[in-house]
Amino acid sequence: MEEYTASSIDVLEDLEHIRKRPGMYIQDIGKGGLHQLVKEVIDNGVDEFLAGHAKHIWVFVDAEGQFLSVRDDGRGIPIEVHPKTGVSTLTSIFTKLHSGGKFGNQAYVVSAGLHGVGVKATNALSEWLEVSTSRLDVGTWMQHFERGVPTTKLIKLGECTDPALVGTLVSFKPDPQIFAMHEIDCNLIKSWLENLSYLCPGLTLYFGQGRNETEVEWQEFKQDKGLVALVDKRLGENTKLADFFVVQSERIEVVFAWTQANGEYWEAFVNTSPTPDGGTHVTGARKAITRTLKERAWEDVYGDDLRDGLYAAIHYKTADPLFQGQTKVKLLNSEADSEVYELLVAALNKFWDTNVDFANLLINRAIEMAKARAHYKKRKDAIRKIQVSKRKKGILPGKLAEAPFCEVSARELYICEGQSAGGSAKQARNATYQEVLPLRGKVINSARQELTTLLKNEELKSIAMAIGGGIADECSPDKARIGKVLLLMDADADGHHIEALVLTFLVMHMRPIVAAGLVYVVDSPLFVGIYKQKRIYGHTKEEVQDSLGGKGFITRLKGHGEASAEELREYAFAETRKLLKVTLTDEDDKVILNLMGDDVSQRRIVLGI
Repeated sequence: MEEYTASSIDVLEDLEHIRKRPGMYIQDIGKGGLHQLVKEVIDNGVDEFLAGHAKHIWVFVDAEGQFLSVRDDGRGIPIEVHPKTGVSTLTSIFTKLHSGGKFGNQAYVVSAGLHGVGVKATNALSEWLEVSTSRLDVGTWMQHFERGVPTTKLIKLGECTDPALVGTLVSFKPDPQIFAMHEIDCNLIKSWLENLSYLCPGLTLYFGQGRNETEVEWQEFKQDKGLVALVDKRLGENTKLADFFVVQSERIEVVFAWTQANGEYWEAFVNTSPTPDGGTHVTGARKAITRTLKERAWEDVYGDDLRDGLYAAIHYKTADPLFQGQTKVKLLNSEADSEVYELLVAALNKFWDTNVDFANLLINRAIEMAKARAHYKKRKDAIRKIQVSKRKKGILPGKLAEAPFCEVSARELYICEGQSAGGSAKQARNATYQEVLPLRGKVINSARQELTTLLKNEELKSIAMAIGGGIADECSPDKARIGKVLLLMDADADGHHIEALVLTFLVMHMRPIVAAGLVYVVDSPLFVGIYKQKRIYGHTKEEVQDSLGGKGFITRLKGHGEASAEELREYAFAETRKLLKVTLTDEDDKVILNLMGDDVSQRRIVLGI
């Protein structure tokens, strides 16, 4: 066993630790982490703008997408020896963890950076990095690093007497030893620069890609309208329901716009960094909207409903941001909640006072959403009550004559008209795989009632339970407990009417069952001819006579309830039965609504009633 001594403990220098454990400092070692290195350098240029010193940032990517440079016209990085590190300030910034101008407020009151880690991580995780700084009357200085280690001393390149040449240039190549994927995504960077132009009105950003910066065609990003322009772009073809709501203070900028679109869309930023998971600044804004509108509502409403259709952007600036992780995806500062809330409550109350009709529109819409949701819940509860297991017997309709022991695909469900027909059918069926469900009278017209009302009807509820598979959106043939549904109605006007009512229910509320080809109509005959104990069935006397060759005698079948079990078995349950398969087209819903709707005359003409 090895002895546990001081020599057993590894002591890693600052940048060694970043290379050894990159996941502690960047998002990952894939595309996200690689581009985080780029963002950290861009953020430094943005910080110079926020501090009032830079007006331009240039981002250049080489033609192959392998290395990148970021230049700004800020103050340039100091090069004098730092009293605590004993090396130049520039070297300290790029090699010493937790060194930088973002801890106190001396250099930056508001900063996009965090933890003093940013460019140190970029340096440590780059194959090479070179930084040059130009400061007025101090000169232009350069230092080169490889995998975080200085390979040159700080070298003076020349004098700097022209204010237009002041600034910082950082060039680097992400290290392929760290990143499996090391091609820079130019579209992603351009998207960042575009966002920054909305967040930093007055800052001009440029992007270029090519063999060298002198020949590149620069793409410019600049916005003067700030977040209003950002939200306006995000709206796309969605029309605003009212003018933009805009509030801007020294540290908070907020823009709201409501549309008819569904959902709630936020773009949130802190010190120009996007916070895709929101945070306390978004929480404060959402609470302010909810409170100011709920106070004006005449019925109870939900905040989510009041904010439905909202497109919002918020930018919060603070000297001491507290983020969830180095990737800054969520703001945690508790004071942001109260600051944003108090600012917006006052501003929103003034906005609603001058836009009363709009406030009432949002409140009315929220009330209707709540009612619709309650109706939907009621509907789902009704559906849930009739959900049936394929094998669970106890919750099947009591009047159902079951065939419980056969395979689902082989099981046939006969839906019959009336108790007498049901009685004959139960005697005529093959009990090993055929089931019979008798109906009492005519069922409710499904084209004229809500589903929640329909499912209170015992006959329709029995049909749904016997078939299984669910109702409406939850209906699935895979969950059904039968392989075929057969409608066995008398071949008269009343029988056709009941058949139409049942089919209307199945097509409108169990459509997948019909679409899967599981529903059939038994082609019920009207006449039977008998000759030498042989029975022939047909729709007309002539049809039967032709089949009998003019022999025997013919009688009319009065209905399934009056047919003998033997007759019923022959024309409805045996292999010799005739079935009509129910199929669907895109126009069927319109036809059903037209036929089974409020205009009774259409129904009477077709059904002969």
